[in-house]
Amino acid sequence: MVMGCICGKESIVIENQVYNVKSRLGEGGFSYVDLVTHSRTHKPFALKRILCHSTEDELRFLSEVEYMRQFRDHSNIISLEGSETVSVRNPTSSIISKILILMPFYSQGTLQDRIDSGQHLSQLDLLAILSDVCAAVRSFHESKPKLAHRDIKPANILLTDEGGAVLMDLGSVDKAICHAKNSREGQRIQDDAAERCTMPYRAPELFNVQTDDVITEATDIWSLGCLIYACIYLQGPFDEVYAKGGSIALAAVGGNVEYPDQLKFSYRLVELVKSMLVLQAESRPSIDIVSDKLETIQHHLENRV
Repeated sequence: MVMGCICGKESIVIENQVYNVKSRLGEGGFSYVDLVTHSRTHKPFALKRILCHSTEDELRFLSEVEYMRQFRDHSNIISLEGSETVSVRNPTSSIISKILILMPFYSQGTLQDRIDSGQHLSQLDLLAILSDVCAAVRSFHESKPKLAHRDIKPANILLTDEGGAVLMDLGSVDKAICHAKNSREGQRIQDDAAERCTMPYRAPELFNVQTDDVITEATDIWSLGCLIYACIYLQGPFDEVYAKGGSIALAAVGGNVEYPDQLKFSYRLVELVKSMLVLQAESRPSIDIVSDKLETIQHHLENRV
């Protein structure tokens, strides 16, 4: 719950603990994230506030809390420090409630921040980060029922002080296997993807879901391939199309991915990306194969050094 302001600063109670709001870290369509500190220990946390306009919104967004709770012990998946659902009683507002999600704060920022800086990671540093991301994705793909993250991108990868990575934003997580039994179901899957999956990292099969199509966890492999591409070339494979106002759907479905010559990263890593960014979902490697190939590349580099 929101307590009010102390000396001009907002304070919030989550699970009987008081936190003081310090600054805005970021915001999206349905939520915003603030830097907060515990009122007594002054330890920093990230607080995500999700605005719900209906009970359907509330149920859907609460699934993020449940998935965080399910994977809270995984070192490479964002952990849940606390949560609250706060009712909003304001007849002039369309918002019926706010879901508060308290998470660890990572001062190193995200992988997207590093890309935006224009500085490449070293190959070994990148491989260490990718190893952690694969470990997180594997946990989703091996869960029962099998899950997919559906929004893997550099902005959703937090960097740790130790050079590792943590996958965040579980609001997009869903059952991995989705069968479009009819056109209505296909449209629902497509609409969900449009709302939850960032367009430049969205798998081509999610742009036009037809009757009898089966969507699988291979969507995550495509997104992860785009992420690795972005780390190699400092921009995603479809960022330029997006910046020019072109159709990412047409570019992705058309398989229009260019691989400029570069000297900073192993050709094996580029070849792995190529295998991940194939149009046929069933032809993409599993997360285990991706992880094994990354490990092989790492061993090759370490032996060369």
